[in-house]
Amino acid sequence: MGAFENKLRNFVPPSLVFNKEGLESIAQMNKDCHRVSGLSGLMFSLHRIRRQRRKWIITYYARDSLSQAVAEFRLTVGEIKTKDARNISCTVKGDFTSSVHSPTSSTTTVGLLTELTSFLPAKTAPLVYGLLEPCIVKKIIWAGDGSSEESEWMVKSSDLVVSLTVEGINPTSSYRIEVGLNDVAAEALKAHCKKKGGTKNSFEKALQIGEQRRFIYADNWKVWPKTITIRYGGGEDKLSSRASAVNHVLGTYERAACRHTVNQNGLWVRKSEGNAPTLYLLIKPEVSRTGPDTAIISTSLGHDETSCILAYFPVDWQPCDALEPKLQKIEGVRFTCWSSAPALNCFIPKSNIQVSAPMTDVKSKELIRVSGLSDPDLQTLCRSGTPCLDGYEKINFTRSQSAQQSIRCFNSVCVAPILKHAATKRLLYDLSPDASWVELKPENDSYFGCCQKTVPPRPIEHWHYDQEREAWERRSEPGASRNYYLALQAAPQAFEFFVDKTERYLKINLNPEVAAHHATSHLILGRGETLERQVTVQFRLSSILAQADPVLDMFKVYSCDRESPTVVQLKSPHKLYLRQQKAVTKMLAIEDRNTEFEEIELSEHTMPGATGWSVMAKASRGTRISGGVIADAIGKTKSQLD
Repeated sequence: MGAFENKLRNFVPPSLVFNKEGLESIAQMNKDCHRVSGLSGLMFSLHRIRRQRRKWIITYYARDSLSQAVAEFRLTVGEIKTKDARNISCTVKGDFTSSVHSPTSSTTTVGLLTELTSFLPAKTAPLVYGLLEPCIVKKIIWAGDGSSEESEWMVKSSDLVVSLTVEGINPTSSYRIEVGLNDVAAEALKAHCKKKGGTKNSFEKALQIGEQRRFIYADNWKVWPKTITIRYGGGEDKLSSRASAVNHVLGTYERAACRHTVNQNGLWVRKSEGNAPTLYLLIKPEVSRTGPDTAIISTSLGHDETSCILAYFPVDWQPCDALEPKLQKIEGVRFTCWSSAPALNCFIPKSNIQVSAPMTDVKSKELIRVSGLSDPDLQTLCRSGTPCLDGYEKINFTRSQSAQQSIRCFNSVCVAPILKHAATKRLLYDLSPDASWVELKPENDSYFGCCQKTVPPRPIEHWHYDQEREAWERRSEPGASRNYYLALQAAPQAFEFFVDKTERYLKINLNPEVAAHHATSHLILGRGETLERQVTVQFRLSSILAQADPVLDMFKVYSCDRESPTVVQLKSPHKLYLRQQKAVTKMLAIEDRNTEFEEIELSEHTMPGATGWSVMAKASRGTRISGGVIADAIGKTKSQLD
């Protein structure tokens, strides 16, 4: 998986941009309800590549002058629908909505799904609250024979609101009954909503907007229908004059027998028949808990795959309503409609960003260099910078609000080109998980683990006996903790960032000695003098992206079967078993310090930002152990060895 991710990162561009004409044509629809006009001229930078079950998610972010994300462009590679046999997309033509069926050769729809989500409706007036769904999508479906089917850019238009009749038969246990709730829980909720100091005020407000079902159960909350039949609520004579998309959701849905696979165990399936695709009636959870869960009809089992959702039920509808004749007619069912955007195009912009890495000069400490930075990028990176004597500005990524702005700029501008360079070309150090360790030797007899500037000593504790209280108290010098905190801030870091404003580049230095000092100090601290001379230090650079799935061997504890027995005289009639005599041989070898052992301490330092790189130092020391723990099995008469 790590190797495939490197190939994928090498293939995808570090930045994308949409053409101005296409965004302006979309802005003319529905009074620019998605506010895409504000995205004109913005560049989408690669943010991360994440693996999920049967698919990969590639995320791009567009940011404003304050480095705040204003839009997201997401690419899904792999399974774009969960257990779905065909693809349905609605296209608006005049006042009607038509649906296009794209059958696939298997029950899994595999391809490329692109989704653009604008965050500007939540940032500019009039504000839109709640979850923002993708407003622009495009699909490329891959068939099993190597062919593909590409759709146009589709823009989410105004919803089609209709009435449906939803009838249910064959009552079954509801989700609340299945989890073990009873009448006591229902009555307790009603009492709590009427009690002062409880949720009375919130319940009264919910009554005003018709969301009382968020607080109390329905009258017939114990039963859900096994079979649900959906018909057009306006009558068959009016169905032809409405959108044909409504006709695709009509039919009979059977409740799935499986449990604990979907939200609230609420899943009704309409099986495919002829040209009619398989559809799912399920409950989409409101993860942010800003409103009730909503029932939807989708072509996918995944409730978070918003491009597959065909219809939204009103927020107050519950499956038990299908068994009540007075509640079977539902007003305000919203059908999602998409219109074509042929003028929209996505381009890979020309970038001045160049990445280079030295391959021979180890003493320079330079790991990688990013050149071609623009003036706004340099200004944002240097917000947390400190001038140095050599003309550079040292960037701090760990403290203050300015540091957070600098790290966001580094992630959006530099991380993608750096990772792309590491995936296509080599660095000075190998990033693979099986890379060999590089030996590190101290210079000028400055042994590792003894540098108090790199590893500041902790404040010294003094114990004082209080005669009056007759108890020992722990004391330290005034301000010792503050001085220790400042020393930690001033300590050198394993990764250091420097910006040259004149030459317009960012330089990242690697100091493996910092990690070596930390690893060695853990090994020698408080164990006597001159121990640091016996320590061997190695380091290597690693990357989370390059890590492969681990292949673990079975954990083994070697026994004493190969040891020769040692006879121990015990009081008659006691006598050691043969296996115990062999254990005594091993124990005596340990006590005589004839058993070699390697002490190891590791120290890992992560590179700031989203690169996922870290440097790890390993300090080791050969020694001979004395003493141990008898770990024989229970009932093996360990007491005879005492």
